[in-house]
Amino acid sequence: LGRARIFSRSRTVWKWPWESNWWKTALEGCPALRLFLEDHPGLTVYGEVYGPGIQDLTYGVSGPTFAAFDIWIQDHWMPIELSFPLLMRRGVPTVPVLYCGPYTPNLLALANNRSELAPHLAEGIVVRKTGREKVQLKVVSDLYLERTT
Repeated sequence: LGRARIFSRSRTVWKWPWESNWWKTALEGCPALRLFLEDHPGLTVYGEVYGPGIQDLTYGVSGPTFAAFDIWIQDHWMPIELSFPLLMRRGVPTVPVLYCGPYTPNLLALANNRSELAPHLAEGIVVRKTGREKVQLKVVSDLYLERTT
């Protein structure tokens, strides 16, 4: 993929393409991602691979699927008002945006809602400050952590 930055993260370790199948799964599940990365070598796309074979929740899709949730450019997150339209114009799916506005402790309760992608519980939410700040976190749903399979 030329100079495109591609790496994946298992739940505990960052891995480069030659160390992991997750990057391959993401690119096979989203061919538009490969083209996007080839055309934007200075950008790093963050996203999630989900669906059957990835975990016990299948999201109603037939195979592994990718959805982007952010773009890192040089030393900051690209504003969502720029990143999501850029990704969507190129056919790269994005996660649903659940809320934009001032921080409130009630925001964390969104992690325990039903999924916007499928008729089951949500795994969690990604929370980030607006603008170019480097702050971002994933809040995992209590219901997801406490479920029994």
